[in-house]
Amino acid sequence: MDFGSLPIFDTNTLRIVCMSDTHEDNPAALIPDGDIFIHAGDMTDYGNVAEFTTVLKWVQDLPHKVKILIAGNGDATLDNPYSQQNARLQNLKTDKIRNRFNPEALALFTSPDMRAKGIHYLDREVRTVAYYRVRGSDTLRELNIYGNPLMPEFSPNRWPFTYPPHKSPEADEAWSKAPTAQDTVPIWVTHSPPLDRLDIANVAGFSGCAVLAEKIAAARPSLCVFGHFHYSWGVERVKWCREDSGVLEAQILTLSEERKKGEGVEGLETKTIFDFSDSGAEGRLQTREETVYVNAAWMTTKKTRVQVRNMPIVVTLTL
Repeated sequence: MDFGSLPIFDTNTLRIVCMSDTHEDNPAALIPDGDIFIHAGDMTDYGNVAEFTTVLKWVQDLPHKVKILIAGNGDATLDNPYSQQNARLQNLKTDKIRNRFNPEALALFTSPDMRAKGIHYLDREVRTVAYYRVRGSDTLRELNIYGNPLMPEFSPNRWPFTYPPHKSPEADEAWSKAPTAQDTVPIWVTHSPPLDRLDIANVAGFSGCAVLAEKIAAARPSLCVFGHFHYSWGVERVKWCREDSGVLEAQILTLSEERKKGEGVEGLETKTIFDFSDSGAEGRLQTREETVYVNAAWMTTKKTRVQVRNMPIVVTLTL
């Protein structure tokens, strides 16, 4: 096996730092150390080269060996299909569209220099990002991560990386290449939440994706990281039925202060560090039997109108 320049972790217990929806903020000073850093989209508000350059500067300086980035609907210039579709819908040439696809912006994320610094930009794909050793063994295993920025669009506006909600051919197509139970992909990164998992929005009629929820239930990854709906920052642990793709038990472990206040939730601690390893406080996560969902939205629903932010969420997993 050719390991190339990918990092090798000497353990299968990894500390994963999760964020999303930073919307041009630079949160670097508040990001805990770890093995893997994940940003689940909406790095910017408009997606111009200057904004992305600023984002990549603070991301590449993080100490994490692996840094996973996907786009969100705010990162418009990374979405070529969006630009092409709007050109057709509006009968415009692509160069007349505001925030159109910019290959220069995409090149920032995919350059050899970024890869050398551990940055992986994922767009509807699975990638091997590192190798790890299982405790008590010298055998190296691939660490594969799936990233997909696509999300359902419930508003009349057509935002980047969006598709008509389920049921629609576009919704099915968006997740047609998602990993299955036969694949070894323990970590999924999406901008959209799946339906019914930390997907409550402060806008009526909005929700997570039904097709994504079905794909996760079938594949049962260990960790799903997303954002998009700032209101539902939090962590949820789901235990799957052994006989089918149904849910045996679901437990919300933490929620944003906004949602707790809005729903009158009492007695639930606002917590940012979770350990699902062998000796962890939460108890080891059972592979292919449980999934941890993390809505890691940094911004609150008020965004830059207030200084308050949701904090990064740290998840320790034994793969």
